[in-house]
Amino acid sequence: MSQLRSQLRKIMPRLSAEANKLRDTEARSRWMKLCQITQSPKPLAKACAFYGWSEDAYSKWGSRLRKQPRMESI
Repeated sequence: MSQLRSQLRKIMPRLSAEANKLRDTEARSRWMKLCQITQSPKPLAKACAFYGWSEDAYSKWGSRLRKQPRMESI
């Protein structure tokens, strides 16, 4: 799981401009939570719990973004 987190840290800066254009509120919310959890200094389990996501949800959405790094994937 930490491998996913480090990979997301690398691709997220490239996607931030595209994310700012999101109109879909659910997709925007997922993007924000992914960013917050990914950038958090807390261990993954604690960061997910703090932002109200399970580790499975983080893995699901993070994996989708990693496989296809475009906003349409979230």
